[in-house]
Amino acid sequence: MTADWLHRHNNHRPHEALGSVPPVEYRDKIPQPLILSGPGIRGRLHSDLRSC
Repeated sequence: MTADWLHRHNNHRPHEALGSVPPVEYRDKIPQPLILSGPGIRGRLHSDLRSC
């Protein structure tokens, strides 16, 4: 796999499973996980706290 092919695959080629957009564009559309901070939870993801 070449770096050029990987760049085209992730940045330009539409992927049907992602709604016919490239992976990079799809990634930019989804919300990022909420990162919490404070005593006892510093740096943990919000979803990680459900299991506590």
